[in-house]
This record gives sequence, structure tokens and C-alpha cells, in this order.
Amino acid sequence: MLQKLNPFKPLSFYRFNIQPDKKEFDDILKGLKLTSAKDFDVHTKNNVTTDYGDPKSFEVWSQYFYKHCGKFVEDIAIDKQINLQLKDIWIQISNGEQTHLGHNHGHIENLSFIWYIDVDLKSGHRGTVFHSPFDMNETVEMDDVKIGDCILWPSNVFHMQFPSFVAKERIIMSGNITTSL
Repeated sequence: MLQKLNPFKPLSFYRFNIQPDKKEFDDILKGLKLTSAKDFDVHTKNNVTTDYGDPKSFEVWSQYFYKHCGKFVEDIAIDKQINLQLKDIWIQISNGEQTHLGHNHGHIENLSFIWYIDVDLKSGHRGTVFHSPFDMNETVEMDDVKIGDCILWPSNVFHMQFPSFVAKERIIMSGNITTSL
């Protein structure tokens, strides 16, 4: 079920849950020769393990995303009365002290998303924290996320990931979607 959220009125976020096919996901990782964290690029600024910007990853992750989440993306396009086109997509794996500092993904008219492939709040993982574009001191933490939750929001909204301080990996798929009339 597609939920429309308004954490920072008048902006709309969207949320749905679709369980990722973990076997298919792991097979894609193997096919991309990304079987361990050392195979990924590590962004030293945030110490985040990711395949961001890898053109061979874009094709397979976009197919995987649309196969599982495409219906919900279409529903969002209908709700907003716009066309949506996937621009970027990547995987991020983190654990321990790894964090992703506050950042945004660009223009307000575009959407960004995070799909929680493997997350365990009981182990110490935390959901993404969003900052209001109207008052940076106002934040909303997605503190009830579970495997399969996908959240879409306006790309200009700052967000971040706190470290988990646990060995268990937190795996997400993230990306950007451009909009047009």
C-alpha cells in the first residue's frame, strides 16, 4: 500500500513496503563481482561502501528496482500527475562507525529514494534522518523502518545516516528520479 506522508508541509514523501528478493539481489551482486565490501568503492568523505556511479551497476539495479517497485513508482507519477525517469541508482552497505553525512540530491522537483534491503533496528541500525528545508533544526527520523520499506522524497531535502556501531551490515538501494510534465 502506498502511503503519502507530509513530515514537512507542504512537501510530500511517499512510503511503501515491497520485500526485496534477497536471492536475486545476492545473485546480482555476484554477477557484478561485488561479493564483499572490498569490491565496492569506499567514499572516503563519508566512509560509505557503495557502487555509486558504476555504469554496469545502473542497468541491472534499475531493472531490479522497476521489477519490484515499478507499480508504486507509477502510482506516485499518477498522484503527482508527472512523468518519472530513473536517473541514478546504487547500493550502499554500512556497518560499525560508517555514516553518511548530511546531503541532498538536487532539485526540489525531482525525487530521491531509499529502499531498505537489509536493516535491523533491533541490532542498532537506524533509519534515515531528514531535515526540514524550512528549518534545518527540525528533523524526522524514519525510526520504524523494516526490510522492504521504500521512501521517496523531494531531492532537495537534506538527509543523513547515523552510524550503527554494530558489525551487522545495513544494506540499502538508493537513487534519483527526474520528473517532467
